Amino acid sequence: MISEISSVELHYLINELQFLVDAKVDQIYQPEKEELILQFHKTGKGKVILRIIRGKYLYLTEHKGVNPERPPGYCTYLRKKIKGMRLREIKQIGTERIVELLFESREEKYKLILEFFNKGNIILMTEENLILSPLELQRWADRTIRPKVDYVFDERINLKTLTTKQTKTIMKESKQESLVKCLATDFGLGGTWAEEVCLISSIDKTIKPGDADEVELTKAIQLLLGQELKPNIVRKGEKVIDILPIDLKQHDKDEKEFKATFNEALDSILTDIKIERAEKEAHKESTKGLSKVQKIIDSQNKIIKQLNKSITENQEKGELIYNNYKQIDDILNQILKARETMSWKEIKEKLKDHKIIKNIDEKHGKISIEI
Repeated sequence: MISEISSVELHYLINELQFLVDAKVDQIYQPEKEELILQFHKTGKGKVILRIIRGKYLYLTEHKGVNPERPPGYCTYLRKKIKGMRLREIKQIGTERIVELLFESREEKYKLILEFFNKGNIILMTEENLILSPLELQRWADRTIRPKVDYVFDERINLKTLTTKQTKTIMKESKQESLVKCLATDFGLGGTWAEEVCLISSIDKTIKPGDADEVELTKAIQLLLGQELKPNIVRKGEKVIDILPIDLKQHDKDEKEFKATFNEALDSILTDIKIERAEKEAHKESTKGLSKVQKIIDSQNKIIKQLNKSITENQEKGELIYNNYKQIDDILNQILKARETMSWKEIKEKLKDHKIIKNIDEKHGKISIEI
């Protein structure tokens, strides 16, 4: 299962999303901190929902999810800036995992940058690439993402315009031990697509990068980016292995479910995962709440049990006092009369062998008797 979208997948996805050009931003939502929903209105299609998961995914969906009653600050900011604008351009920057959306009104133009790599960001900036507001402030030794600085990034090789000479240079300078690792890292293809290039070119993936035919590799990469769309979900049993825009040779023997569009394939799996995760969280919170209620009930039952026990004991004591009232009253009167002429010490001494009176606590005014 893909954990984030690759540069090749993004290439095919952006091609599918070109129909959104000139659509109007109808509304913006932010269901979670890392998630942004752009709701468009497209003539002839009506409402179109684009889900953006920071650093991971971008796809059209049928479900905008549950949104907070009060939108988060970044969502509110984007509404003020680009709600009501037209999307004039959506493009991938080279073959980087970066998407640029250009919005335009009669008076202004803004760019929204979407980064789909580790610690990626969502960034609103001017047409001249001056950052206005990122979803998250970030700082590295050679790069800063914050308001009032220019947006810059280190663009690697552009696979769409790759030449045989560039391929040869990259392979010659590679420090990787095998061709497939060189394609995955130095060319930025990632594991799945590096494997596919080797299969398309019929070159052994285990050879050293410098020993590979640069002409065949360049052709294979160009073929990879120019194939006919055949969106599919690859499974092994119940497990989803991958979600792909094209049919790959490496999955020839695997079970596949083909979809009309790559967006539909992504939505059918990723949205289900999101809903399932939300249901689990809701169940967890519900269980936690029920657990708290049960603890309160158990505590109250314990108190009731103790009170019932106390009531029973007091009833028994009351009945004993009532049945022996005359005897108890005589004892109290005798002690009070003795107290007129005797000290407590003398009284205790005189009563130490008494059959009923067992103890006298003059400090707390208590007399213990046994009936």
